[in-house]
Amino acid sequence: MLRLFGLLKWKPIGEHMSKNGLIFKNTFFLAFRTILSLLVSLYTTRVILEEMGASGYGLFSVIYGTVGFFVFIVLAMNDSVQRFLSMKIGSDDTQGTRDIFKNSLLIYCVFGLLLVFCLFFLKNIALQNVLNIDVVSSNTANVIYIIACLSIFILVVQTPFNALVLSYEKMSFYAYMSIYDACSKLVLAFAISHMASPDKVILYSLLLLISSVTCFILYFIFCFINFRFALFGGRINRDFIKEIFSFSFWNVLGGFASVSRIQGLNILLNVYFSTVVNAAFAISNTVLNAINLLTQSLVTALRPQIYKSYAASDISRYRFLILMGSKFTFIFLSIISMPLIVNTQEILILWLKNPPEFGVAFVRIIVVMALIDSLSFSIMAGIQATGKIKAYQLLVGFVIFINLPISYILLKSGFSPQVIAFPLLITSIINLNLRTYFLVAKGVLSYSKYYCNVVLPCFIPIAVSFVILFYVKSFLLIDGLFYTVAFSFFSSFVTMVLLWLVAFSTDERRFCYSSIINVFRILKNKRKGL
Repeated sequence: MLRLFGLLKWKPIGEHMSKNGLIFKNTFFLAFRTILSLLVSLYTTRVILEEMGASGYGLFSVIYGTVGFFVFIVLAMNDSVQRFLSMKIGSDDTQGTRDIFKNSLLIYCVFGLLLVFCLFFLKNIALQNVLNIDVVSSNTANVIYIIACLSIFILVVQTPFNALVLSYEKMSFYAYMSIYDACSKLVLAFAISHMASPDKVILYSLLLLISSVTCFILYFIFCFINFRFALFGGRINRDFIKEIFSFSFWNVLGGFASVSRIQGLNILLNVYFSTVVNAAFAISNTVLNAINLLTQSLVTALRPQIYKSYAASDISRYRFLILMGSKFTFIFLSIISMPLIVNTQEILILWLKNPPEFGVAFVRIIVVMALIDSLSFSIMAGIQATGKIKAYQLLVGFVIFINLPISYILLKSGFSPQVIAFPLLITSIINLNLRTYFLVAKGVLSYSKYYCNVVLPCFIPIAVSFVILFYVKSFLLIDGLFYTVAFSFFSSFVTMVLLWLVAFSTDERRFCYSSIINVFRILKNKRKGL
């Protein structure tokens, strides 16, 4: 297929085969971890809801959700530290790795303390004015708020250790820790059901804090055993601190823009429509979060290799990883997302029994937006590798923010809630091209190469699959669990076959086949070792 569109030559995938096997193995671990964690989390929510009751769970969720709003800062900082560590590792600079780790640990300890101080300072305002907690629940809310703040501090301080594990591509440990985190929450949920406590909300919050501390200790022990050389011997360097802080600031700005887009739309929908519309939008956000977790599982495996290739001045591999990451991420999500697009109504009924009005429309809009954005993730990693992100974050962040005034004008003009699809999808397409432009300007990519090797080979089979599936569905009566699941598998299968035939080159098919065989061989050998 690449030859049909190939105006430019694509370097054979075989030249990168050995390192790509590591990426595929890491992706397998992370995807498995994500899917298992999602399933466990869904069941945990059900158990906690039964034990706490709607009122208790609502109180717990709203406070943790408010404090948890700042988690996007932690994620942005993690990407920043990982970038600097990977660059030093890629250039074989051991002392530089030590220096980056020590300076980043200092920065995030100070930042964590400042963040907790600010959250404590705003506690009364948040609980009494913003969240409007009733008097009966005020004492419980105060305790939960304090515990949530301490949990955020641990998360911030753990950031350099997370980044160290990811930079050295120890994805199996990272995956195991994520599974531990999800499973520990489930165990704690069952534990509080057997404990005689007057306030199970506080008890569960305390147990979660203990679990977070345990997780941090395990990360520290793992890093101490495997990367002791990086933990000690670092030097405080003002230039490093300034560089890391500046990079983290612009990353946080980009993360804030993305979070504000969704939260801002939620507020606008609340202003012009009923809470039923907000419920429908919240459901679509749940789907978006699940899709983003799957996307991150792919990009997390790819990002260190992109950073290291750039640091080693291996521009050929750097370019290849960006193109491969963009294509493979889109293909992976397309296979999973197609059933959600085709069987949206049936899946929502099975999941929620009585999905709110506009739920189907919002889910389809969000899934299509996520597919477009999935093309950008490896490009974003490529831009971050260069270290020049100020103009990029300002421009892309501005386009993301544009969603809100456009949506405001459209909704104020009397359009239905689905009209938010227009600014969401258009700005996603604009940002895809803007991100590509930043690499085009550096001579890494060309628009013709990107569209001919990635975009067209991906979107053509998806469009054909969409038409075929909706045509077939028009002749069927999809009702009940069995038929919904069967047609969902059929949708994924048709999408996968068309993508395999059209989107993949011969070398890419060969690589996928050999990588799958290698993963199963590794798992088989590990089982024998046990």
